[in-house]
Amino acid sequence: MEPYAHLRSVPLFAGLPDSDIVALAAQTRRRVYRAKQQILWRGEPGETLYVIANGRVKIHSATENGTEVTLAVLGPAGYFGELSVLDNSPRSADVTALVETECTVLDGAALHETILQHSDIGWRLLQHLATLVRAQNANIESLASRDVAGRVAKLLLQLSEQHGEPWTELGVRSPARQGIRIAVPLTKIDIATFVGATREHVTNIMGGFTRSGSIMADPDTGHIVVLKRDNLARRA
Repeated sequence: MEPYAHLRSVPLFAGLPDSDIVALAAQTRRRVYRAKQQILWRGEPGETLYVIANGRVKIHSATENGTEVTLAVLGPAGYFGELSVLDNSPRSADVTALVETECTVLDGAALHETILQHSDIGWRLLQHLATLVRAQNANIESLASRDVAGRVAKLLLQLSEQHGEPWTELGVRSPARQGIRIAVPLTKIDIATFVGATREHVTNIMGGFTRSGSIMADPDTGHIVVLKRDNLARRA
């Protein structure tokens, strides 16, 4: 597979001719980050766009009182750093690799040149930014209108849709249990930073979801497996 193949799967560059994909790839560089390694820091200058080839990252930030807030989790074909590239302002959030992650890094100047040549890329960026604003508004609404258990249930449903993979438990029970495994290593603290709650509160809620059979931990990876989406949907 050609080294730039993953760029074809990025919605931002969808439809670019092969020659332009090759030219764009020639202006990129590859970076590999180990699990839990920080990639970007909030407030630092930003002149590059990062495209995830493999792995997963979390976008997070700290409040004035030091509390961490997780804003999003991105996987392959996701990209980050576009805000600073567009407005020449410092990075607006921290980014940390959740697992070993490979990124393709594109200089802002190269992105600007590509946008000038292909105006539809600029339009896709606007659509992407609109999606971010809608997601932020939905999170604010969730914080205001749902209790913590409802927010956790909603988060698990979202992550299972965005980062889920089919999962079957074989050779243990009859019939075998099936579900959707969230392909992101999440701790109780990670979930707490998503929903604005304490780790203890999240631990109690996750225990209740486990006892009800709505979720379980994959015995091999420890990742969360959603078994009963309907139960979580009702709670959300």
